[in-house]
This record gives sequence, C-alpha cells and structure tokens, in this order.
Amino acid sequence: MIRGFAAASAIKKTVPIDLSPYSAGIDDLTRVSTLQMSLAREWYRNVDKSMLPLLQSSAFLMELGKLVGSLKVISSGNLDQFVQEIAQNGSFEEIERKYLGMSSYEIASAMFEHWNFETALIDTLREISNPSTLNPHAQVLRVITQAVNLRDTFSEEGMRTALETIESFGLNKSAFEEAVLSVKSTEQ
Repeated sequence: MIRGFAAASAIKKTVPIDLSPYSAGIDDLTRVSTLQMSLAREWYRNVDKSMLPLLQSSAFLMELGKLVGSLKVISSGNLDQFVQEIAQNGSFEEIERKYLGMSSYEIASAMFEHWNFETALIDTLREISNPSTLNPHAQVLRVITQAVNLRDTFSEEGMRTALETIESFGLNKSAFEEAVLSVKSTEQ
C-alpha cells in the first residue's frame, strides 16, 4: 500500500496532468480516488477485513490510468470527439475502448505491471471492467466505480447500477449501504 501511495505521488509529479478529456482536474481525481478508497474501507471492514489491503490500495490507484489515457487522447487529435462523447453521458469505459483500445483501468494495470507491482493488484485492476466471478476484489471495485467516479458521486443512477451489480454478484448490500452513508457523512 505504501508503495502504491508513493507511485501515485510520483506519477502526479512526473506525468503532465491534463484531465481535460474527462472535464476534470487533479483535485477531482484525488477526491474521487480518496472517496473510492474510503468506500472500500468502510464497506469491507464489516464484511471481510482480509480483503482490505488489496481493496484499499487498488481503489486508491485504479483511476491513475486516466492520466495516461488523457495524454493519449490529447495527442491523438481526438480530444473534441472524446469530450463530446463523455459529455453525452457515455460510458467512460466504452469511450476509452473506442479511442484508446482499452479502459483506463487496464491502462493502470499495465502501468503497475511494468513497474513490477504485485500480481494480485495488476489482475484486479485489469478485471474491473469485466470482473470475473473468480476475482472478488474486482467485483467490489466494479461496484465502487459505479457509485463514485469522475462524473458522479453517489448519484441516483450510479447507486442504482451499483446496487444491481451487488445483487448480481451476491455481495453484501446492507454493509455497502451503511458504508455509503458513512462516507457521505464524512464528505460533507
């Protein structure tokens, strides 16, 4: 986890920060990453504490692929089209795949694989977009990305989608709802 925080800090200091393709800034990314990590902690401290180390570090790091994705979109000359599709409430992941060939979570996975991070973290980040029934960490993170992302934080639609995903994976719904209330109360 410490290595992850150090990597996040190093990335933010060395990679030019321009999240304009997502109509966001570094403060937005930091806020979302912190909320996602808090939600993971609050949810799983009451479900399975053994999952927390990987969940918290993955939740904090998973959005960093958007930094590299943004640079690629900007340099490709497709910025206006990308921004327009994002603004029309298109799925981040679908639009990323269209313009980048992979989701920003897969980009983050590739970054951490390049830097020889733990296989569990790499696999979990890679599977967020399509979590298998074999990776419970990716399932939890999928729910978290639906509830909290650069577009919405605990929106009605995002929460509905997150709860549907919880149902489909058989995750602990009541602990999630309690965690959301806890995180929302500390956010305000």
